[in-house]
Amino acid sequence: MKNSNRKKFQTTINKSYIKNYLLYIPDFRTLKLNPGLVSVRLKDQEDFLAEGTLNAQGALSGMVKLYRALALRDGDKLTIQVTGESELTVTPNRRPKLTFRSTKPTVFATKKLKAIHFEAFRPQNLVDWKPKAEVDLYMAFGILEDYSEYKYCCGVNAEILKQLDARIHPKPDAILIDRATDEYLMAEFEITSSLFVRQGHSPEDIDMLVCWEDDETDRAKLPARVLTLSSKARDAALEILGLEGRNR
Repeated sequence: MKNSNRKKFQTTINKSYIKNYLLYIPDFRTLKLNPGLVSVRLKDQEDFLAEGTLNAQGALSGMVKLYRALALRDGDKLTIQVTGESELTVTPNRRPKLTFRSTKPTVFATKKLKAIHFEAFRPQNLVDWKPKAEVDLYMAFGILEDYSEYKYCCGVNAEILKQLDARIHPKPDAILIDRATDEYLMAEFEITSSLFVRQGHSPEDIDMLVCWEDDETDRAKLPARVLTLSSKARDAALEILGLEGRNR
């Protein structure tokens, strides 16, 4: 619920913020802002909306649209009002530019591809989001790994297997690290666990499988460790949004 009596504050743009498209929100907790997804609007510009993520240090990322609209420069001062638990309204320091064009037409435009809505990946929509391709799993794991026993080390290619003197085919996707033991683990990423079997992987070659859905019934065909990301997504999304305990 919006509240016009919420506090105003001022932040100053510097070169580091410009480089990374950040806003710094001082004392955001006393302003009653929640870490997580934050909507940013421009005063008197109802059609403008920029969305970013506020971290625990008060840095609000993802502000490319705001930077372009206001042509923000080093030393600019912005007056900002908190208008909701996850919403800010910026008073423009100069006349905003509200329409943007690409310098080069995209493939979508030049090839006249069909207009389809894709749900964009972000930490806050993990509850409803589903991966379309294997690369999506890497993005999801990057967000969810802090809620697991494992952390990402590196991808695996032919050169790494040669250095390890490892004869594994099909090759693993990545090397993960067990947070407790610091051991390296050969890992495979698949959208479903049944794909691990269909693509000819052996549990003898892979320490752990990272998947979105675990649908394989024959457990002997899977590695001993299976990390199912969808089962962690809801709790992690609530934690990221600062909503822990509210919807339980």
